[in-house]
Amino acid sequence: MNVKDLFIMARKKKNITLQEIANSIGCSVSLLSMWERDKCNISPEKEIAYKQYILQGGEGGNG
Repeated sequence: MNVKDLFIMARKKKNITLQEIANSIGCSVSLLSMWERDKCNISPEKEIAYKQYILQGGEGGNG
């Protein structure tokens, strides 16, 4: 299990959807889904924003 897997588990435990994160960080749900499944990469900035959103419990980081 890697760090990404821990964030995915935390996201699901907190009932945070990929749609919520995508809206907050400015990308598509499909991009996040593919990234979570290791099918593509995202920018370091988007990865940080994804993690911050989850750590904040869905409060968002752009507002």
